[in-house]
Amino acid sequence: MANHSGTFDSINPLMTQVELRFFDRNDTYEQFFFSKKSEIFTDETEYPRLFVLNTNPMRLSKIAMKWTRGLNIIATKMNVESIKVTALSYKRL
Repeated sequence: MANHSGTFDSINPLMTQVELRFFDRNDTYEQFFFSKKSEIFTDETEYPRLFVLNTNPMRLSKIAMKWTRGLNIIATKMNVESIKVTALSYKRL
């Protein structure tokens, strides 16, 4: 699930891709894509996603987002309404 190469993959320049990385305190991360095949994102449209992390939420330290966009597909800004991290269950050691 995690890619520890430290580099972000490039995609077709006509598509848009948003990648999220959830890091724990050891800088180990889990990586999620809104669409692995990429997709065209349009203005004023919501794209909700649900991801399930293996990481204990008490150990999360940061979230990194990379937005790779096509040349003339969308505007040069993207609004992130919210990122909500909810603990469904975990074991305390």
